Amino acid sequence: MPHRQNHLLAGVAAGLIAAGLLLLAGPGSAQQGPRRLFPDIAPPPQERPVLPPASPAPLGPVPASPAQPDRIRVESLSPPTLAALGVASAEDVLGGAIWSQGAPPDLPLLLQRLPTNIAEPTLRGLQKAVLLAPGLDRGGSREIFFLRVDRLLAMGEPEAALELLGLVPESDRDPELEGKRVLARFAADQTDAACAAASAQQAATSPWPEARLVCAALARDAGAVETGLDLLEARGQKLDPLLTELLRAAPGDHRVTLPARVPDDPLFLPLLRRVPLDVDAAAVARLPAPVRQTLAVNKDVPAVARAAAGAPVRVGPSVRPELNGRAPADWRSAFASVPAERRGLWTALVDGLGLELPDAIWAELVRDPQKPEAAAPDLALWRGFEVARLQDQRGAMLLYVLLLLDGRPEAAAPVSVRRALDALVGMGLSSTAKALAAGAGGAAGL
Repeated sequence: MPHRQNHLLAGVAAGLIAAGLLLLAGPGSAQQGPRRLFPDIAPPPQERPVLPPASPAPLGPVPASPAQPDRIRVESLSPPTLAALGVASAEDVLGGAIWSQGAPPDLPLLLQRLPTNIAEPTLRGLQKAVLLAPGLDRGGSREIFFLRVDRLLAMGEPEAALELLGLVPESDRDPELEGKRVLARFAADQTDAACAAASAQQAATSPWPEARLVCAALARDAGAVETGLDLLEARGQKLDPLLTELLRAAPGDHRVTLPARVPDDPLFLPLLRRVPLDVDAAAVARLPAPVRQTLAVNKDVPAVARAAAGAPVRVGPSVRPELNGRAPADWRSAFASVPAERRGLWTALVDGLGLELPDAIWAELVRDPQKPEAAAPDLALWRGFEVARLQDQRGAMLLYVLLLLDGRPEAAAPVSVRRALDALVGMGLSSTAKALAAGAGGAAGL
């Protein structure tokens, strides 16, 4: 019996084992092979090492959004025009920029009319500063720049003219401008530099041939002087007779008698400093300022004339009654000083001031009929002054002040002086106005 039970238990156990194996096999087990009871366990993820932050990439240009155009644009600045050039320190004398509000349309004519014989130091310094100050940023021209240089030379300020010319960029320097520089160097007695430039420039246009002649005369080369004169004559270029005489006199130290009228052309000046001269001392005061400066240093000029040339010159009352409201001592000279096409209106203006013109002036006017459209010569100055004052054009106001005082404030009418001084005070130039009032005799009461 026990043996039978053991046999039965062994059969049941074998059956259970077989059933379990069938359940684990499942369909398709023949093709797939045995299946693992436990899947593989994936290894834990490895930690990545912490790296230091990378340097930021250099910033490149950011393209502009098509919907938002660039607000800031960097462009190269165009160089200033010749007319805009000037010495910045001159604006300190004038209380700031003088052309920021523009200029009158007849600026070239006004510059041409600026006086050159200015004995009063304050007025002379004021005009020099106006000519040196930076000019118009827009609308200026080479003519305006050259007129400023010419006026400085005519005033006897060649160093200031050279300072102004020295501001011109190399790219703008041409034979015309270099010709101005040579003339300024002659006026400043910088003859070595002037002659070096003249010999390097072979242009046949003035002032180059004349400059080479002056250099030949200074070098005492009489043959070169005669050859140069012959060449100019063959070209039909005629020189002033006084210049020709000075050129021929310089190599041999021959004396020359100076006439009562001498041009202020810078070509004359180096010769007038060196050639022996006979000069009427009484006529020296009427000579142009640059000519007087050369006579004062020429040791071959009589001592009396040389002393007169070096002394301060008071040019006396103006012969322009339309400026000072007074009858001139010499009506004929006053009449002759007015351009022929304007004498009719000038006469009407003088007559309107209550001044009685001599019959001889009326008779001369009858013989010289005028065009009715001619403008009055100096009533326009007063009108221009008032227009400039209303438009706050500092540069124009200063020009009109200089023109109305005509280089001789002591001889101007009190109303002219008073108006000019009021303008200077209004522009913040009180110290200049006070010094000018003192130079005018203190009549203005400042």
